[in-house]
Amino acid sequence: MITDKKLEQLCLVVVMVGIVILFFAVQLNEPLSVNSIDDSLLGRTVSLRGTVNKISTKENTFLNVRTNESIIKVVMFKNISFAVNNTVCVIGNVALYKNELEVIAKSIEVC
Repeated sequence: MITDKKLEQLCLVVVMVGIVILFFAVQLNEPLSVNSIDDSLLGRTVSLRGTVNKISTKENTFLNVRTNESIIKVVMFKNISFAVNNTVCVIGNVALYKNELEVIAKSIEVC
């Protein structure tokens, strides 16, 4: 039979293990700051800052964002308004669409 003392110790261990797991889960989900994207970033959450140099809007918004190192295609699955030459901050996931890398934005804001 488990005593109250043993049960208390077991609960403490389970709580500590849960806290450690949460700590590492948050670390893995932090966006990686990038100026360019490649295949090694597929599926990763990234953040980038750059200048909008092309915009296309239909049902969704498509941006080409120029960073210090490259031009990155960004897709937002809703219609939002930006102007060419706006500096934007983007957080999103790197994806492959029609053999081209792009960032599927979770958030985009003028910064």
